Amino acid sequence: MNPVRRVHDRHQHSVPLLVLVSLLVVAYVWTDWMDRYPIPGVTTLADSTLDPAFDHGHLSNYVWIHHGTNDLSNQDETLILLLLAGIGFLASYYLPIPLKRRSLVLVTFAGIAWVMGGEVLALLLAAHLLCFATFHRPAPGRPATLLGLTLLAVCVWYPWVGDGWVGWTLPALGLAVSLPLLYVGHTYLYEPLLAGRGGAWLQPLVTHSSLISVLLLTIWNHDAGDSNLKLPMGLLLFFYQWERLFMYRIDLEDRKVPPDLSLWEYLATFFSPAALAHFPWMTRIPLGYAYLNDSFLARDKNLIVLSGLKLIGLAVAFFALGPMGLELLSSGFQMLGTDPVGTYDGLLAAPAMGYTPGVGTVWSVLLLEFLRFYYVWAAVAHLKVGLWRLFGYDIEPYFQKPFLSTNLVELWRRYSYYYRAFLVQAFYFPVFLRFFKRRPLPRIFFATLVAACFGNFLYHMLFELLTWGSKPDVLVSQLRTLPYYLVLGAAIAATQVWLMRHGRRPRRAWTLDRRIVLDVLAVAGTVGFFIWIRPLHHVPAENTFLDGLRICLSAVGIQI
Repeated sequence: MNPVRRVHDRHQHSVPLLVLVSLLVVAYVWTDWMDRYPIPGVTTLADSTLDPAFDHGHLSNYVWIHHGTNDLSNQDETLILLLLAGIGFLASYYLPIPLKRRSLVLVTFAGIAWVMGGEVLALLLAAHLLCFATFHRPAPGRPATLLGLTLLAVCVWYPWVGDGWVGWTLPALGLAVSLPLLYVGHTYLYEPLLAGRGGAWLQPLVTHSSLISVLLLTIWNHDAGDSNLKLPMGLLLFFYQWERLFMYRIDLEDRKVPPDLSLWEYLATFFSPAALAHFPWMTRIPLGYAYLNDSFLARDKNLIVLSGLKLIGLAVAFFALGPMGLELLSSGFQMLGTDPVGTYDGLLAAPAMGYTPGVGTVWSVLLLEFLRFYYVWAAVAHLKVGLWRLFGYDIEPYFQKPFLSTNLVELWRRYSYYYRAFLVQAFYFPVFLRFFKRRPLPRIFFATLVAACFGNFLYHMLFELLTWGSKPDVLVSQLRTLPYYLVLGAAIAATQVWLMRHGRRPRRAWTLDRRIVLDVLAVAGTVGFFIWIRPLHHVPAENTFLDGLRICLSAVGIQI
């Protein structure tokens, strides 16, 4: 047992009590409990002061367990998520160290089966078991392989089950025939191929199975019409974990994963109640096996838990205060007469309507849209990281004060810590180690461009195809955003080269001296540029790239 973790595994019963009370408070303001069980004074105050943030009597939120069944409302799923968080916290806090992470896996299994169905859990688990068998090739007996193949066969034949014994006959016969065939094929074909030269391409094939599958489905669905093929939900959830699987394989190649890793430790890398909050979002938190394992009980668990509780409180504050701030800001812009197009969608539609908005209008709408996205994105990110910390993982926040960034490279790090880390590991280093080895500045520029442009675009394309369906029109809509990623990637790469060429300056940013005004201007220019190019990213079907460019130019007073 890790002696450092043993030292940090100290119980303070006041901490669990504080956590449970806090989760109850969050459940009260985030669900319709406030409607069902009003507290005199509290409910009235909330309704009067937080009116823009409320939706049907409770604080609006985007933290439900995405892709749940139709029988459960957003409020039901939020309650289930908080219940799972409470159970997982108590288990990870009080159980012995060897059982802590196993308990989190089991709690996550229960949550997926409850909200999404047992067949979804079975297919998701089957995919991971077969991945584990591919990456680690378990010892003779192959319990992971046998269980994975069995679950896969069950998932294939379960939809064929009908009423009565007749309805079970065909699936039972199919299962009885397919199981031995799957086992024989895996034992005498797949395993020898994996042990030989085929292992060099089988592991990457499994890692990138999501990208390969959605591209093949998109090609298939090109002329399919109403008969479009769709991914089963369990497989869809597995594909959403592409980033984490990618990082796991990188850790495996860097020998940061023990070759004799147990199945439980593998599953703990991918299954946690913290990952269930809006499942498709930010699945890269918290990177791969090495980072997650090193962060577990890395310091006193009570301090980790309290820091997680602080982030969860910050998430609630974002949801409560975000709409209020936007309402006040929007009212201020309207008083100044800079809101004739109304919304961001109206701004994007302006070129098609033959209207060219003014400088003030463009900046006011772009700023409001950015802040609207930011408060939701930051709230969900803080909630996810906060839950991971409740379970004993001392991981970094996703957002790290991005509005203090004085250049684009710093903004890239502060605005999306884990996403940047993923792009650096998956795209930057492979390119950096292969190209322009004798020319440092082109080497840095090209590697940064590939990560910030191509890697960024590839991830978002895969995410959209998974979310909205592997259809050609979705792919075309994503290809229309490529200029945005080129501009953003080139700007980040150029900034990186400039910083490398000029070196670090002796003065630290935000030092309280007369040059702090320059820091403020640098932040305004950095964040302003990030906001300014957003019309290139959101291009309606009726618009062209030139329409988005026209909006960007109108923001600086250039009319074309």
